Amino acid sequence: MTHARTVVTVEVPDITLHVLDHDGNRLRTVPRTTSKEVTRYKAYGTKNRTTS
Repeated sequence: MTHARTVVTVEVPDITLHVLDHDGNRLRTVPRTTSKEVTRYKAYGTKNRTTS
């Protein structure tokens, strides 16, 4: 949730997706699940919930 509502750059090499912030720092590497052209990518996040 740290990067919520942040515009990022996604590099699409052969087998992974690299998600980069505006400074070019890699935030995440995600494996590709298909060899088709990538037209969109939906990022999901969750808040860390604490139980009392």
